Amino acid sequence: MSVTGLKWIAVLVAMMLLALVSGCVAVDAATVETNGTTPALTAINLVDAVDAALPSVVRIEVRYGPQGSPGDPSAQAGAGSGWVVDSGGIIVTNNHVINGAETIEVVFQDGAAYTATDIATAADRDLAVIRIDAGNLNASEVGDSAAIRLGQPVAAIGNALALGVRVTSGIISRLDVDI
Repeated sequence: MSVTGLKWIAVLVAMMLLALVSGCVAVDAATVETNGTTPALTAINLVDAVDAALPSVVRIEVRYGPQGSPGDPSAQAGAGSGWVVDSGGIIVTNNHVINGAETIEVVFQDGAAYTATDIATAADRDLAVIRIDAGNLNASEVGDSAAIRLGQPVAAIGNALALGVRVTSGIISRLDVDI
């Protein structure tokens, strides 16, 4: 897929997703377990939602500066979160995570690491789409942003700053915000 194609994916993902919170996957806990109505957020369906999304969450490791030896002190490193949106290796992260990076590594929870090859960004939306040469990945399920309602419970899952996976929850507090 061309970089132009990746840019279109970034635009589509931006329109479909309401919450890409600090590089975290937004999970709609209310849709994990329904009986025809939107259930109250419970610990059980929040845990199920997190379990369903967790395999798609990745750590993004970046290096800036000269590419000397692996321990080169003149190079700087950074890290953030991303999530797999296509089982063929397409990953969404934040532009601020990868902006200006010399190398971008995607690290999965099992320790498998891949170098990103194609990069497309939408800096004005703080979105980036990267590709790795991998297949059969666990992709997150993208919901219908038109169905999101005020007060709806959500969870954010991420691995910001390479500190390990963390989860937080909240509610949709505003709709149709252009940032």
